[in-house]
Amino acid sequence: MGHSSNGYVNSSRNISEETKSWKDEYHKRFLEAYILVSLVCIIANILIIFVILKYKRLRQEKWNIIILNWAIINCPLMMTAPITFGLAVYASHLVPQSAFCFVYHMEFTLFLIDIVLIVILTVYWYMKLYHTEKHKKFDQHIKCVLIFVYIFLISLTALNIDACFNSRIFTLTGLILVITYLAFVLFMPIINIVHAVKKRRLVDYSNRKNVPFMLSNILFLSHLPGFLVLFATPFLSPFTNQILSSIAFFIAILNPVYFFIVLYHGDRNYNIFLKHVFSCRCREYNDELVEQPVSYNNGVENKC
Repeated sequence: MGHSSNGYVNSSRNISEETKSWKDEYHKRFLEAYILVSLVCIIANILIIFVILKYKRLRQEKWNIIILNWAIINCPLMMTAPITFGLAVYASHLVPQSAFCFVYHMEFTLFLIDIVLIVILTVYWYMKLYHTEKHKKFDQHIKCVLIFVYIFLISLTALNIDACFNSRIFTLTGLILVITYLAFVLFMPIINIVHAVKKRRLVDYSNRKNVPFMLSNILFLSHLPGFLVLFATPFLSPFTNQILSSIAFFIAILNPVYFFIVLYHGDRNYNIFLKHVFSCRCREYNDELVEQPVSYNNGVENKC
């Protein structure tokens, strides 16, 4: 009986040690992949930011300014998130809990602002396509809208400080994030359906620039694998769930790369200026290389 009991204890200990060893190896590989993916995302963000800031012609199209701010907000998120994960796994005892709390909340806040900017981008594109007069007013006040977004960011940061350093479990930031994210998940299918119905009435629709809408849909679609894994969790083994969750996570955070690819292939002006940068002639500014801005009047394309 004693031998049987000892054998059971040893077997349980071996299983526990194997599980711990597997988790340690998984965390190590995940962190390495996280750092690599984050670096790629940061490079993509920098390319988006530099080219749009460098050339004024790109900033004449206001949706480029929204994308510029999206990339600026996304950069610190990509920089801090792998570091936070690494510290949480390997050195949590070295960092005060309140500091961890604040960094985590700030990452959630930056993610929230990214979602808000994508919603603004989608609304901007939709108004430009279907409500020309309202779009003109919105276009004139886009900087005010972005200033309000940054005031919102500062306000949420203050709430994060209060929550983390005063040991408040419930935070307003978390509630706002959940509501905004769910609203975005509902908003994108609705706007796609409305657009599918309305675009049939447009004249010469194929010549319109749909880059903003493509970016919005790409961000939306990149988060769908995570939802699928979440719903499938009860039917998956812990190992399979862990692997699929990791894959879905990396698909979701690669948006800067997707955005860069879409801008490169979908926006002729961005494509030309990016090539101008890599030709080592970025100090030269040749407006003639770039197509003139296009305005639309009742669905008909006109050169300005």
